[in-house]
This record gives sequence, structure tokens and C-alpha cells, in this order.
Amino acid sequence: MSSFVFSKRNFGYWLGTLVVLFVVIFFAVPFIKHRNFVNFLEKVENGRDLKGSVIAVSAGYEGESEVFFDYNGGKRIHPGSNFKLFTAAAGLKNLGPDFTFKTKLYAQAQGSKMNLILVGGGDPSLKQADFAEFVAALKKNSGNFGDIYYDDSYFQGEEFGPGWDLDWRVQYFSVPITGLQIDDNLLSIRSGEIGNTGKYGIETKPLENYGKIVDHLTYFEDANQMELAVTARMDDSGVVVLEGDTMKDLPFRTSATVKDPSLLTAMVFKQELVKAGLMDNSAKVLPFTGDIKKEKLIYEHKSGSLTEIVFQMLKFSKNNYAETLVRTLGREVGVEGSQAEGVIVLNDFFAEIGLEEAEVSAFDGSALAPATRVTGNAILKLFDFIDTQSWKNIFWNSLPESQKDGTLKHRFDDAGLKHQVLGKTGTHEFSSSLSGKILREVDGGKNIIFSVHIYNHPYNSEESVLRVRPMIDKIVALLDQQF
Repeated sequence: MSSFVFSKRNFGYWLGTLVVLFVVIFFAVPFIKHRNFVNFLEKVENGRDLKGSVIAVSAGYEGESEVFFDYNGGKRIHPGSNFKLFTAAAGLKNLGPDFTFKTKLYAQAQGSKMNLILVGGGDPSLKQADFAEFVAALKKNSGNFGDIYYDDSYFQGEEFGPGWDLDWRVQYFSVPITGLQIDDNLLSIRSGEIGNTGKYGIETKPLENYGKIVDHLTYFEDANQMELAVTARMDDSGVVVLEGDTMKDLPFRTSATVKDPSLLTAMVFKQELVKAGLMDNSAKVLPFTGDIKKEKLIYEHKSGSLTEIVFQMLKFSKNNYAETLVRTLGREVGVEGSQAEGVIVLNDFFAEIGLEEAEVSAFDGSALAPATRVTGNAILKLFDFIDTQSWKNIFWNSLPESQKDGTLKHRFDDAGLKHQVLGKTGTHEFSSSLSGKILREVDGGKNIIFSVHIYNHPYNSEESVLRVRPMIDKIVALLDQQF
């Protein structure tokens, strides 16, 4: 029968064993995990489906300045809508969470009549229903109303971004941006039963009974013959052309990008006044060219706070909100409300948070511009900066949450994710991205901030949903599992 005898010799043995275990646990195991993860990314990058693409992954523990995983994190890629993270942060930093957009109504005496002047303040969230407040204000200021004038001079310059494809100008995701805009600058078109009349027809909003619609639809008797979805396109003269496949009396919904948002907004305002019995339908709608300071302010409508605007912009990836915000930065912080001036303010913000020109280059607020570039490591630096700000919770709470809401509602179904993710998606031509935070503090761990991009892949935006997004989800899930 043997017994354990403590001696210098076995003490040295156990001490050496402990040292080896320490080295394995704290050095060898992390190295092996890192190497295995790199091998996985290299295999994916060189695989048949994504051959020729660039995968970039940056990850770090929240609150720590150093990244623990960097695979092409210094490469400049097109981030898609991930760039809205910068636009949102710059807006919250420079304008403050309580900033509001203002749409004003003035009165101009002209003989026995009173003309109305609608002055835009860039509000991207203005809706048809908001004009009920204007109507109520006018009922308190009774008068013989004449014509309607509109002023959209809050913004100047190009209504679209640099390098935007001309074909995009009829798409919902790249609407023109003006100082006076309504209902996301889209004319919604719905076919179906009108009210409870039993009659079939087409309804439009926010401008009702839109008369310039041309039907180029192909009608089928059998639904199995239909291949093309119904789409709407507005030409430069304001005529809307319906195209695609349908059946007689089959309901459909679509929308057309408005060519002149300022004019449309003023026309909707007139429509609401006519419906309320405050204005005759013969009233004209004209651009205002005078000095607004000489006129009488009747009513001022305020949007929701910038907190709410950023929530909508990030949660549902609204390009028009991002483009409005960058122009507003130019107007309120720079010297004019143009996209170019807003980008200058963005560049100042980049410098403030310690980013160099080699890490980020911006051309608009939404990153629809093909030349926009950023590195994954730069996005992590942005997250580090945000966590030092008083509005950090506003920012993080605006991001979509995995399998819950926004653009992440239907993500990570089969990826093996252990914890919830707050993240911003990004999709551009041949580029897919996801950046955000893995919420691991709920289990006593450390949150992981990450930025994942697959750039220069061979798929268009629609194909990437099936081919690329699942791989990004798998990469994020592996970060959660392995580190």
C-alpha cells in the first residue's frame, strides 16, 4: 500500500504541472480557437460559393480597447447600410437626442385673401395624418384663404447622392431628398375593393385619387401563369406606369418614387384643406420665392425627437432618413443644408473619434454611394466612442435585435447563436455586412462588439439573402460560441 509523501521533488512536479495547465488554458487554448476560426474563414473565402470574395471580421470585448480577433479588419470595404451607424452617431453627437425637425405654416395677406406658405424643415417623418394639426390651427385663424405656396430651401444642392445609379431613381430605397417631404417620398398604390362599395379600383396615398396612372399590367386567368410582381414607376412628368402580372380584381400593393417631394407635400396639404372645407379646389400650388421673415407665423409642427428618428433609421434601415440627417448636419452644424456640407461634418466627426482617412471615406449618409469605404476595425472604434457618450443607450436600443424586430427579426434561425444580438445589417451591390453587439452579460460574460463583412461576392442583393446572409450569421454565432 503506497502513500503520498510531500517532498521538494513532487512539489516541483505539481508546480510544473500547474504551470503547464496555466499556459494551456490561457495561451494555447485561445491560440487554437483563433487558428481554427481563421481556418474556417479561409475555407469559406476560398470555397466555390464565395471564391474571390473578401471576408473581414473584427471582434473585441465591450469596454476593452483592443480587438481579440482581426481577420482583414483593416481592409477598406463597402459597408452598405452599416454606414448608417456613423451617420446616427454623428447626428446624436452634434444635434443632441432632443433635436426636432420643424415644419412651419405662414400667412401672407394678399388683398381680401390670405395665402398660405408651407415651409419645410427637412422632417423625414412627416405623414399625411400630421396635417390634421395644421387644419386645426387654421380653424382658429379663420380667413378667406387663397393659394398655397411652399418653401423647401432648408436643403440645397443635389437631391441624390454622388455615384448613385440612374436606374435607382425609380426605386423606393433611393428617393430624392428635399426640405419638404412626406410619407417617405413614395406614392402608395393599392388595388382592391373601394371602401365597402363592392366596386374594384385603385386607391393612392398620401395624394388621393391620383389621376396620372397608366395601366400596363398583364392580366391572366390563371394565377400559376403570373411571374412578375406588380411595380409602379413615375416618369419625369409625374405619370405613374403600372407593370407586372396580375388577375382581374386581384388586390395588390406597390409604390412609386415621387419625382418632386416638395410639390407633392404641398398638394397633399391643399387636399386636406379642401376636405376640411377651408379652401376651394381651384387654389393654386406654387413655389415660394419671397422673404419668409416678412410673413406671419401661424403654426409650427415638430417631429418626434432625434431619438425617435434614429430609432426608425437604424431599426428599419431607412435610407431617406440617413440622407435627410446628413443634410441636416450640414445645415445646423456646417454652412448649408447640402449633402456635400453634411459629409464635411461627418469627416470632422471621424477625426474627433480618432479615425484616419485610411479607415473611412464617406460620400453620403446612407452609403448608397459606391465609393464609400470603411474598415471593420473603424466600426469597433465607433462603438468604443459611443459607449463613452450619455446617449449610448439611445443608440444601442435603436439597433434591431435578433429574431425579435427590425431587419434582424428573421435572422439566425439555424446559426446556433447562444445569445441575443443587437446589430445593423448592410446590403449593397456584391457586399453584405452585419455589425453590432452580442449580449453575453446576461450570463455573467463579456459582451462582444463585432463587425462582419463579405465583400465582392458574386451575388446581387436578392441572391445574397440566400447565399451570403446565412454565412454571416454563422460567423457571428461562432464568435459567440468560441470566444
